[in-house]
Amino acid sequence: MNMSFKRLSLLSLSMILAGTLAACSSGAGNAESETKPSTQQDAGGPLTKYDPPIKLTSTMNETGKESLAQGDTHANNIWTRGYKDELGIEVTYDWIVPDANYNDKMNVTLASGDLPDVLKVSAVQFEQLHEAGMLEDLTEVYDKYASDLVKEFMSAEDGAGLKPVTKDGKIYAMVSFPGSLDSSDRTG
Repeated sequence: MNMSFKRLSLLSLSMILAGTLAACSSGAGNAESETKPSTQQDAGGPLTKYDPPIKLTSTMNETGKESLAQGDTHANNIWTRGYKDELGIEVTYDWIVPDANYNDKMNVTLASGDLPDVLKVSAVQFEQLHEAGMLEDLTEVYDKYASDLVKEFMSAEDGAGLKPVTKDGKIYAMVSFPGSLDSSDRTG
């Protein structure tokens, strides 16, 4: 798989994740502000800019500092600015920790019950959230908003991309699924 297709796939997954979780968020707020963006998204498609902007919270493991542009940080970079400028999604982070501390910090966050809108969890943490009934069924949103390219990618290899996050036929999360082609040894 060439690098541009891989980047396009990851970008598509990121966009779906942001749009999906923003659309499915059931956080506090008045009903008018929650339904207005949803109606606009339905009219203009999943990549229509939210107006007024919506706020989305997340967490982050601090890796890849060397890939950030000069002056950028994990909390303010080309991606966070792109989400805000192009999609009307203001991303803020409840916390950013070194990669080695991420799972421990996430365990504390899960135990507190004060969860951000978007979070990256391990398979064990996903199972805990599912058993506790803390995950939203994303099947309808995925079916409606995922591009054909993303659906093709996620259904490859007998649906391996969604199997870990599908329970009783319902999709409860999006995964970072590189596929076996990205990790195959091509030197042979």
